[in-house]
Amino acid sequence: MPGNIIPGVVAPLPIKLQQGNAYWGAEHIQKRHGQWLINNNHTVASMVYFKLSQSGTVYSAEEHDKSKIRLNLNPAALLVLKYISNGQFLSITSLYLKNSVPDGTQLGRYIGGGNPRAPRVTPVFAPP
Repeated sequence: MPGNIIPGVVAPLPIKLQQGNAYWGAEHIQKRHGQWLINNNHTVASMVYFKLSQSGTVYSAEEHDKSKIRLNLNPAALLVLKYISNGQFLSITSLYLKNSVPDGTQLGRYIGGGNPRAPRVTPVFAPP
């Protein structure tokens, strides 16, 4: 995520998909939105990679340490992020189908990895 989009965050931050649990992360996305992933022929990791390669609009969220990215290209989706200040990264809370504009204040643009000017989206996998 480029700097100066999320309030109080000046430097660019990596976006990470963590394992999580039933309430956030990869486990939450699989449990709550698994059918959407199946319908679009994706796993959690491949959908996150696919959507972060696109550009979108960043919005504020209800909690001060959260933000959202609306990604319009098929399938339209909303990516919910939580700022982890001590680790200096954004953790993916959820990713799901969303066709409408989310609530919140528009904060800026996320330029996805598919844009030559954007940072590359790099999959990182934990060792076995």
